[in-house]
Amino acid sequence: MSAGPIRPSSTAHTVLHPVTPARISGGFRAARRRTDAEASIPQGPRRLEEAGILGNLRVAATGNGAFTGDFPFQDSDVHKWLEAASWRRPTHLRCGPVDSFRWGGRGATSGR
Repeated sequence: MSAGPIRPSSTAHTVLHPVTPARISGGFRAARRRTDAEASIPQGPRRLEEAGILGNLRVAATGNGAFTGDFPFQDSDVHKWLEAASWRRPTHLRCGPVDSFRWGGRGATSGR
């Protein structure tokens, strides 16, 4: 079983594994990961919606509406958030509120 969100298929020639398990338990990086789990990741959908990024993706997907903003490559922000959220696993720091987000016609809404 993979240690992250990537799951090799049954036809994969090899699966890479770390030589020894690593755990970040202190210092700057541990503090950053805690901030990501407790604040950055849960706020992601709301911030992406407020910035118009999710709206622009809806326009691109449906052809309805008009693009807003200065940069046509805002999908990278969504990708970064999805990747960060994917690496948060129940065995690591928990990202409570993000677990309850639903993606609907108007964007992310909290399930609280």
